[in-house]
Amino acid sequence: MATAVLANGLWYAIPNSDTDFFKKLAKRMGWTQCKTDALKPQEVEAKPALWTDELVGKWQDTRSTEQILQDIHDARTSNDDIAL
Repeated sequence: MATAVLANGLWYAIPNSDTDFFKKLAKRMGWTQCKTDALKPQEVEAKPALWTDELVGKWQDTRSTEQILQDIHDARTSNDDIAL
């Protein structure tokens, strides 16, 4: 996880899946990059890793949102189609 530091002292933890987005944004906005140990927090509470964290940003699909939703709706069956 990366950390972003604001001038007012606020710290933000950025998930690894979002770091590319922030790097592109920083370059586009002309932000300067600081590399110094003086900016590192003294103590950072680590959030416990969840198994779902490994899945963040992994979904890849060429379909549009509308197409995915349509596929979900098309896959549904009505209750009267099911015989028990």
